[in-house]
Amino acid sequence: MGFVLLTLSVLALVGASLLWRADSAESSSQNSALKTPQPATTSKPKQPKTPKPKPAKKPKPTKKPKAHKLSRRARREWATANGFTYTNEDEFLHDEWTRGAAATGAPIRDVLTGTKFGHETRIADIDGTTVIGMGTGMTSDVVVDMRRLPLTRQLSDDLVEVAQTEGFAVFASEAGPAERMLDVRVRTALEMLPQEVGAVWFESEWVVAEFEEPAGWDAVFAPLALLADAARTLPPETWPRLELASTSREMGKPMLIDAPSSQPQSHPSHPPIARPEEPLEMPTRLTGSVKGEVADHEVGSDEINAIGTGGQDPQPNDGTRVARKLDPPSIFGD
Repeated sequence: MGFVLLTLSVLALVGASLLWRADSAESSSQNSALKTPQPATTSKPKQPKTPKPKPAKKPKPTKKPKAHKLSRRARREWATANGFTYTNEDEFLHDEWTRGAAATGAPIRDVLTGTKFGHETRIADIDGTTVIGMGTGMTSDVVVDMRRLPLTRQLSDDLVEVAQTEGFAVFASEAGPAERMLDVRVRTALEMLPQEVGAVWFESEWVVAEFEEPAGWDAVFAPLALLADAARTLPPETWPRLELASTSREMGKPMLIDAPSSQPQSHPSHPPIARPEEPLEMPTRLTGSVKGEVADHEVGSDEINAIGTGGQDPQPNDGTRVARKLDPPSIFGD
C-alpha cells in the first residue's frame, strides 16, 4: 500500500513538472513575438489644405422711403394748411375699421381729421399702408369690398363676389344691396380713382380707400365722396323715424260710419225734374223754313261799301259814348 502511494506521488510530481515547462515555453514564445519589430505601414504624405475663397458679401438693398410717407412734421403742416387736425393715434377707429388693411389689428397712427366735400374725413397709416376714410352719415350692416384686378390676396369667407366693373372686383356680405348700389356714381368714382389705390371697402358708416404706392391725396377725395353718397343706398342698421317739429292740428279720434241702408233717401234740396210729354221742336238745317217776314231782294245789292276804299262812315251817337274832337286845343290860340 505504501508503494502505491509513493508511485502516485511520483507521477503527480512528474505531471506538475511537465505542465510548468509547457507553461514557461508558451510565455517565452509570446514575449519573443512581442519583441520582434512589426513592419511599418506606409502612409501617404498629407497634402496641405488650400483655403476656399470666401464668397463676396452681397450689399443689403437700401429701402427707399415711400413718397406718401410724410414725416410727422410734414403731416402737421399739411393739416394746418388744409384745416385738419393731427393726432398720433385714434383709438375710436379701432372699433370702426375691421376690414381691409385694418384686419391685421395694427394700431392706427398719424391720424389727420377734417372735412372734404361735406363728409368727415380721416387720413391715417395702418402698418405701412395709408388709408383715407370718409363718413357716409348712415350706419349699415352690409359690408362691400372692392379690389383692383388682378386680385393679390384672398378675402374673407363671409364675402361673395357680386360684379366686376371699371377694373375692380366687387365683393359684399349681401349681394342684393350691393348690386343696387352699383349705379353711375360708383362707376364714375372707380374710374376716377388713381391707379395706386388698390382697394376700397364700405364698413359701418365709413368708406375707406387704401394704397401702398405714392399717390396724391387730393386726387382721392372727390371720387371717395361720390362713393360715400352712393353708400346711402345700402340698408341702414336701424331705420330712422320721421319726427315732425310741430303738427298742424291734433289728430282726432276714429269714427265709425254706419253702412248705407238699402232704401233710397230723398234729397229735399234738389227738386224733382219733370220732363215734358212732347219734345220741343229744335231748329234744323235739314229742311228749309222761314221765321218772320223777309222782303225779297237781289243778292249783292245791299248798301255796304267795299273794304279798303278809305272812306269813313258817320257813326251816330246814341248818348252812351263820349265824342272826341280831333281839333287842336284852344289854349294855344288865346
